[in-house]
Amino acid sequence: AKGLDYIGIKRFRFRLKCEVCKAPIAMLTDPKNQDYEMEAGATRAYDFRLEQKRAEAAEAEAQAAEADSMAQLESRTLESKREMDQLDALERLREQSDHRAAIIDTSVVLRKQDAEASSTTVMSQDEEDAE
Repeated sequence: AKGLDYIGIKRFRFRLKCEVCKAPIAMLTDPKNQDYEMEAGATRAYDFRLEQKRAEAAEAEAQAAEADSMAQLESRTLESKREMDQLDALERLREQSDHRAAIIDTSVVLRKQDAEASSTTVMSQDEEDAE
């Protein structure tokens, strides 16, 4: 019986018949998992390994969703920070522009005042020269 042992532990095959329909059923012991395997004639009503796999898959999916939601939160946080930095930079540019416009307006006003003052000086000198 080659292949019917697991680490030196002998695997046994059981053959029986269903009491209701008299169909043959064959199962084999599974020392690795401390369980049995259905070979023929029947299916398991409850498979705890299948249930474990489902639970592990659900847990992995929940962790992935949590990690994904954390990634989304981090992404939204970084995007929000980036937008705030851009708004701050825009505000600084507007302030600089307003400041430059005020300086230009002031210099234009001063030039006009200088021009008016020099023209009045020239006019008063012309009047004095005319007298």
